[in-house]
Amino acid sequence: MSLYLRLLDHPITRYLIIGTFSVLAAYLFWMIGGNFAKVVSQEPVVGVSFELGGAIAGFVSVFLVSLWAFKQLNQLQPTSLPLRRLKVFLIPRDQFPEAMYSCKVWIYDDDIGEERMIEVVPRREAGHLTIDLRDLRDNERFRIELRNSTNQAWQSEYYPVSAPRTEMKAI
Repeated sequence: MSLYLRLLDHPITRYLIIGTFSVLAAYLFWMIGGNFAKVVSQEPVVGVSFELGGAIAGFVSVFLVSLWAFKQLNQLQPTSLPLRRLKVFLIPRDQFPEAMYSCKVWIYDDDIGEERMIEVVPRREAGHLTIDLRDLRDNERFRIELRNSTNQAWQSEYYPVSAPRTEMKAI
């Protein structure tokens, strides 16, 4: 999940969006119809019942309706699976000498049966050729295909995200 979507999924961000929308809607309603909104609580909120009028009542009414609608929409969405970041060490270690490599990764989603391909740039870490994979879900599997500058190729089998093993075989 990207940083932008993670930020939007935070509860404080949701309240800020709803609050901003409520202020704009209350101002718009006040400009159109004047001061006619009234909110009366039937049940005590934090031990206190309240009665509001004017622009603040417009804000509170739009805020409460927006909050209710947002909660209803949030319940309709399927729960998202946690995303993982993987650091994949390609083995056997001695099979990949210093050279330029290109790498394609096929990611298969078991739930929906779709496959996508991404290209990543391998790097060296701790003497291993390493690939960083981001934003993978537990229900996905990945397969790596690697080529060097002399067009030698290696390929792995599909491995689950939860327990990656990355033994590469020449093809």
